[in-house]
Amino acid sequence: ALPESIVKLKKLKTLWLGHNRLRALPPNLTQLKQLDWRRNYLSSILDENPLTNPPLAICRLGFAAIDQWFAEN
Repeated sequence: ALPESIVKLKKLKTLWLGHNRLRALPPNLTQLKQLDWRRNYLSSILDENPLTNPPLAICRLGFAAIDQWFAEN
């Protein structure tokens, strides 16, 4: 699991989460505005994680979609 305190790393630019068996992302992860998660890059960052909260398909759409998913769920 990723701790919600990860958002304290305001200058974080790169974060590789692949192959970690993550099931959920912290809802506040999208506050990391310096983080480079371009659309074509998102799928490889999260590869091989059984994400359900939010689902991987939502994560691949970017931070706006992730924020919307958390707001609706």
